[in-house]
Amino acid sequence: ELPIDAILGVAHAIDLMSYNSDEDRSADLWYRLLNCGLKLAACVGTDALLDRSTDPLGGSRVYVRVDGPLTMKKWLTGLKQGNSLVTNGPIPQLTIDGKGPGDTGNLKGAGTVRAHVTVESHVPFNRVDLIVNGKVVDSQMRTATAEGLHVQSARYHVDLPIAESSWVAMRVHGPDHPAIFDGPVWAHTSPVYVSLQDQPVASRE
Repeated sequence: ELPIDAILGVAHAIDLMSYNSDEDRSADLWYRLLNCGLKLAACVGTDALLDRSTDPLGGSRVYVRVDGPLTMKKWLTGLKQGNSLVTNGPIPQLTIDGKGPGDTGNLKGAGTVRAHVTVESHVPFNRVDLIVNGKVVDSQMRTATAEGLHVQSARYHVDLPIAESSWVAMRVHGPDHPAIFDGPVWAHTSPVYVSLQDQPVASRE
């Protein structure tokens, strides 16, 4: 019933990560819903049970951008608006022409937007994908090294052609690592939306 709940405004987020889940398959479902014009924020659920031994809480996490002092109301509002990222290790940050996840930029006609990408991580990662309307449009590969306890980082920008109203998000992959409770390494931002002539995102496919 998730699509109906999203259409009715009852559901505002989707758990992309939980213990023993397949994050890429969860993301594929999420991409299809986003391509129908449904705005669903990235969220997680670690599903740690208190009545028997499981992996601890916090193996997968959702972070939400809030303005000013942190309050529960601001956090929930930020999640509902899609100002979120999910991760079991790396911290991905994405802006599109200065707009962050959950925000909407406007174009009067087909053109190019600039994506600024930052990833910081205490565990190795080896691939960063930029995704537009469910398709990988840029993929940066790197060697995942596990030497020492230093923070690994990647910073770059990419110019993306936009010919229709779109959503843009960033995904990070990496190998299994002892510091990750339920690997492999994975992280994802919620989308930044780009509206072309105020048209909704819509994919007939």
